[in-house]
Amino acid sequence: MTPDLRGYDHIIVALSGGKDSVASLLAALELGARPESIELWHHDVDGGGVHGLALHPRLCPPDRPRL
Repeated sequence: MTPDLRGYDHIIVALSGGKDSVASLLAALELGARPESIELWHHDVDGGGVHGLALHPRLCPPDRPRL
């Protein structure tokens, strides 16, 4: 059974910038989600990079606005 995403007012996609979260965004769009209903919520992976590697400061600045 495929969900009908057109009826949702808000769809939250947790976006780290990695391939899995980008694939989730694309899948939601392919399943019919209205782009204006999608909210991209950025999150740090373990609060400081992936597998011990620092996140690129231009892509994920530490002083970015937080909710």
